[in-house]
Amino acid sequence: MIASVSMPVFFKFGQTKATQWLPFIMMFLGVAPVMAGGFMGEEAIVPMQQALSFAETPEGLASFTVGALIFGVVCYIVSALVSLRVYKAREL
Repeated sequence: MIASVSMPVFFKFGQTKATQWLPFIMMFLGVAPVMAGGFMGEEAIVPMQQALSFAETPEGLASFTVGALIFGVVCYIVSALVSLRVYKAREL
């Protein structure tokens, strides 16, 4: 996911500004879901525990693996489309 976010940022802002913005963007993407779960309190912990216990089964592991692969492919497709659009709009 990090690579799929960083490529459009480099195309949009260039090397210098992207190296300034990427740490903030990556921190936001990594910390925001954890903070959102923390603000929800106990209601967020129980479903997460159920999902993790399901992931320990062979069927759950296969489901989570397929889900992660699909999510990664979708992230890269969206990243490529955004990068192409930004690169076309950029004047060389």
